[in-house]
Amino acid sequence: GISGKMQVLYAIVFTTRYLDLLSYFDYYFIFMKIFYILVSYLIIYLIYIVYKKTYERVHDKFWIETLIVLCLGLGLLETYDITIPEEVLWAFSRYLESVTFIPQIYFTYKKEIKSNMITYYTIALILYRAFYIINWIIDYNEERLFDAFVVYPGIVQFFLYFIYFLLPRVEKPVLPTIIEPTTPSADNIHRSHTFHRQESLLEPPLLKRNAASYTSIYTVGMDGRNITPNGSVSNMNLVKIEEARY
Repeated sequence: GISGKMQVLYAIVFTTRYLDLLSYFDYYFIFMKIFYILVSYLIIYLIYIVYKKTYERVHDKFWIETLIVLCLGLGLLETYDITIPEEVLWAFSRYLESVTFIPQIYFTYKKEIKSNMITYYTIALILYRAFYIINWIIDYNEERLFDAFVVYPGIVQFFLYFIYFLLPRVEKPVLPTIIEPTTPSADNIHRSHTFHRQESLLEPPLLKRNAASYTSIYTVGMDGRNITPNGSVSNMNLVKIEEARY
């Protein structure tokens, strides 16, 4: 139930944001940037290659190209320095991250089923962004730090997650299965006896002789009284045998 296109957007976000991988030499930040990039592409590999048979492509048809073009245009208009490509791509990644969850919303809307896994995943994303917002509030109160290119897209992203919970939860109808009890009738018993009798007539003589050690085949006459085991006709009228055959 997860959108592969959402993961593609996340990969684009982290790739364009962390182009300055070696600009600030810090082991922690370098490790985290590489980790984010590698994990994002690993998820794409798992969805589209390893588990492609379970990927529900029919529901994941949102046009992410529209989001990419709009966010790139916004990054050219609203950035710190349009003459520096890294700054433009950094702003672009901020705007694109705020709308990465839209393909997942569209996926769930088309599928009409909210899986528990995606619900828990959405809650985790909400908590992730909520802690960032709390940190921004603390920074503003203590040091008067405010970055509009970070805060505004982050708030949009935070409230966008809640649209998922507004989608209707549609349960697939389950058709009832009616099982009618059946009781054996005299006609069914007669057909069963006739079927086994016909099988005995088709058996080869050798198999028929060996079968006597573990089973007995009966021929029933029309009067219901004359019965002979294993096809013996020593005590039975031939007319009744003919009647039993037909």
